[in-house]
Amino acid sequence: MEIDFAKLTNDALLSVISGASAELTKRANQPTIRVESSSDVVEKIISPPAADEFDFIRWALSATKSGGLVRATEKDRYAELSKKYPAWFSHKKLPSSLRGSGHDKFIKYGRIP
Repeated sequence: MEIDFAKLTNDALLSVISGASAELTKRANQPTIRVESSSDVVEKIISPPAADEFDFIRWALSATKSGGLVRATEKDRYAELSKKYPAWFSHKKLPSSLRGSGHDKFIKYGRIP
């Protein structure tokens, strides 16, 4: 879509500029992770968890790694979050569950984001 700016009135031009500015601000506030390979640049947008979900994930991983008590309902919530954000968990190399061998490997070798 091309817009002939010379034909626009001042009010119409201001409207287009403010709309474009609002869209640019909205896009700038969306978090993205850029994945680059040596031959091609691939931009993959991975939506991260909300702040409270991220805090819960960090808490659960920290408690698990330090040998603290993580209840079954909290482990279930962690598993639900891993299903909700699979690309983010994969990118951060986090276990998808706080049960089983993936969890055990994380306790030995993993790093909390």
